[in-house]
Amino acid sequence: MIFTVYVTGDMHGCLERLYDKNFRKLKSGDVLIVCGDFGYIFSGGKTERQVIDYLAARRFVTAFVDGTHDNLDTIYKSRVTYWHGGMVHRIKGNLIHLMRGQIFEIEGKSFFTFGGGESTDKDMRL
Repeated sequence: MIFTVYVTGDMHGCLERLYDKNFRKLKSGDVLIVCGDFGYIFSGGKTERQVIDYLAARRFVTAFVDGTHDNLDTIYKSRVTYWHGGMVHRIKGNLIHLMRGQIFEIEGKSFFTFGGGESTDKDMRL
């Protein structure tokens, strides 16, 4: 069976993005890669926990690369496992963090992860 890899980015914790009609097309075995600023793991609030539970229970895998709007302290507390040739943090169920500097082989394609970045609003934060 051939699975599909979808790539998006800069979700910034926006709940509406999760209910986009394109996400409803994802099926079992598909992979959704979010390239930075996933944003659903930041302050640890009730809504974030609900979103994590929602994504963890999906039939497809949500795999994200961290950006400047993700809480690395929280992410790095998750269990480290091996997935498609690289190391990941297993957040919960089908929700994983693709660790930096890894190469993943998914459906015959290679994906290199290079997370992080410099925030344009860093001077306004504590």
